[in-house]
Amino acid sequence: KLDFHNKKSLLSIAIHRSQAPGEAPPPPPTVGTHSKQEGGNGVLSLLNNIMSDLKLEMNEDKLAEEDAQQDYEKLSADATEKRAALSDSLAESESALADAHGDLLDLEGDKTAAVKDQGAAHETEMRLHAECDWLVANFETRKEAREGEIDALEKAKAVLSGADFSLIETRSFLAKRP
Repeated sequence: KLDFHNKKSLLSIAIHRSQAPGEAPPPPPTVGTHSKQEGGNGVLSLLNNIMSDLKLEMNEDKLAEEDAQQDYEKLSADATEKRAALSDSLAESESALADAHGDLLDLEGDKTAAVKDQGAAHETEMRLHAECDWLVANFETRKEAREGEIDALEKAKAVLSGADFSLIETRSFLAKRP
């Protein structure tokens, strides 16, 4: 049975697996005085380099995030300005549309009045046309009647210019008759 908590047994398993069959095991390490190895200094410098790289990356990330935040705030402000401008433009457009609609209603009212005036003018024209047609159609008859009236007035004038008015009865005389 293997004890996995025992480091010696793990070491012997690792050695046993790494050697080829028929080969002698390597000699055990000698236990002597412990001395500082030069390779240990490289690990620390590597860790120090990694830490400085991480600090540098974190600073770069922080600066990039600050730049991104500033860009976002600028974009947000620009969008707010654009929305306000578009809102004003929309309000102006709606106002212009309302004015145009009012003008349209006024023009439609004017058109209705003009159509009524045109209809009245047309009726007057038709009435006058009918009167003119009657005058043209009866012109000769009326001319003859006028000429007859003129002739009768001239004859009456001639009769009256030589007439004696002493024989004319007066009203008072007529009123006395029984």
